[in-house]
Amino acid sequence: ANVEESEATPDQRLVLALNDLAGWYRGQKRYDEAEKVYQRVLDLQRSRMGDHYDAELSSNDLGVLYTESGRFDEAEEAFKRVLGMWDSRWDQGIRTEDEAISYHNYSMLLEKMGRSAEAKAMEDKADAIMAARKKALEDLAQPVQTTPY
Repeated sequence: ANVEESEATPDQRLVLALNDLAGWYRGQKRYDEAEKVYQRVLDLQRSRMGDHYDAELSSNDLGVLYTESGRFDEAEEAFKRVLGMWDSRWDQGIRTEDEAISYHNYSMLLEKMGRSAEAKAMEDKADAIMAARKKALEDLAQPVQTTPY
């Protein structure tokens, strides 16, 4: 927790190490410490990358933390932030597994809140993303048909 970041470290090693530390704290149910480290990760990501989707993945991590610690309103806010980012900024053809995981995590929260219909809708979105990814990978694995000259 006392690691000092340096601008001389241009890569993501510090962010990854801190994210692992936060996950460890979360696993130990040391939620206050985990929250501080996850927030630090989010701040580092935003300062280095701006409003990039990698930064918002930390919002997903905070959402999971808040869900586990029973802070459902804060969890929902975190998931809405990350899912809003995916919906507004993703311009690629194939959605990412990270996005599907965010929908799944939000689904888990909604289920805990007794909002089963909404939870099912989020889980369906996660499943649709993964099905599309699977199909795209299968399509890529197909041999290319060439026409002889």
